[in-house]
Parts: sequence; C-alpha cells; structure tokens
Amino acid sequence: YTDLIMSGLEWLGNTARRFGLLSDKCYETVVNRGLYTDRHCATVAFSKAIGLAIITASAIVKVPQIAKIVYSRSAKGVSPLMYLLEVYALMITVAFAVRTSVPFTSYGESCFLLLQDFIILALLWKYSGRKRSYMSSGALIAVYVAFGYALAGPMVTRAQLQVLRQTCMVAFIASKVPQIVMNFQPVF
Repeated sequence: YTDLIMSGLEWLGNTARRFGLLSDKCYETVVNRGLYTDRHCATVAFSKAIGLAIITASAIVKVPQIAKIVYSRSAKGVSPLMYLLEVYALMITVAFAVRTSVPFTSYGESCFLLLQDFIILALLWKYSGRKRSYMSSGALIAVYVAFGYALAGPMVTRAQLQVLRQTCMVAFIASKVPQIVMNFQPVF
C-alpha cells in the first residue's frame, strides 16, 4: 500500500505543479522529502487552488443570463448602463493586473467576466427593441477598443492606471444602481 500511496502522492504533486499550484521548491519539500504538513506550501497551494476555482466559476457565472436573453430574444428588464460601467471597471482591473505582472490566478475571473459582459452588451443591442444605428453601436465599440488600447500601452502611465484603478470600486457599486432602479419601475 505504501508504494501505491507514494505513487498517488507523486502523481498529485506533478499535477499540482503542472497547474501552478506547487512551485518546484514546494514539490521538493512535500513530495520528495515527505513534509506533507509544510505550512507555507499548503497555504500557497490552497490559495492558488481557490483562485483557480474562482476563475472556473467566473467563466460560466453569466451563462444562464446570456442563455435567457438568447432564448427569450428579449433584453427587457436588463440595464445596459450596468454593463457599460462594469466593463469600464473590468477593463481597468485587467489592464492593471497585466501591466503589473499579477499572476493570472489573481485576475483571471475579471477576464472571463469582461468577455461575458461584452456578450451581454451585444445581446442587449440586438434585442433591445430600439432602433439603434450601426453607427452608434460601432462608435461605442470603438470607444471601448481605444480605451483598452490606451490602458494596455504606454499612453496611460502606471501612475494614471493606479488612479483609474481606484475608481473601479465606485464603478462596480454604481453599476448596480441602474438595474436596481429599473427593477422598481412600474411595468405597464
């Protein structure tokens, strides 16, 4: 049984190292030296595992809403302003994380939420029931692309990005207000 347990631990250690949950040093400590209760390695591995779980969940968190909009072919009751503000904050969050070399496990959920928000915005434009010109939708897309380009490149300094980052929490909170107001409007 000992050989089976050891080969299982080695496989688990290799898998954890492959997914970035264990560093080479922690692999050596835990798997090769048998120090299974090493506090530092356990804490780091647990933290990274939680980060990966959050990223995985965020990749599908808005899929039910997307499916509901597509299935009903309606965006009634969904506030576009909510998603516009959320996209603003998520773009800054991702740009700051990338430019400051934050590990993907710390900001990956923002990437998936941003992608899903863009999909929802596209569906809102498609199913809003209002006659929107392609020009106004295209202009808004161009603004977001330009904003993303500016955030990713040298146009926005790191200090300016830090100031923009401080507006994210306000934008996230403010993004919920339009939907709350819309939910309490009488339906005729």
